[in-house]
Amino acid sequence: MKLFFGDSKPKYRQIHILQIHVRSYLGENSLSDCQEFFKNHCRMVSCFNDVRKYVELLDVADIKRFMASSTNYVIQQSSDISTATEVWSLYRTYTY
Repeated sequence: MKLFFGDSKPKYRQIHILQIHVRSYLGENSLSDCQEFFKNHCRMVSCFNDVRKYVELLDVADIKRFMASSTNYVIQQSSDISTATEVWSLYRTYTY
């Protein structure tokens, strides 16, 4: 059940992270929210840092799903596989 913001998908990063924050505060943190944020904002260097604390609240299986879907998304968005690998390695430096 989406108590706050309904099922809207914010265009702006700040509003989107606020949406995730409020849902997390209300106990509604979800894998799909984190994946959607990543897909909408992955071209920004701050993206992974923004969503990291909410991903860490997920269970281990969902964290693995997030990492796999994010990796696949970066690869799909890149026409050059080496570029995708470089971009993803940049994101991983912001993680653990």
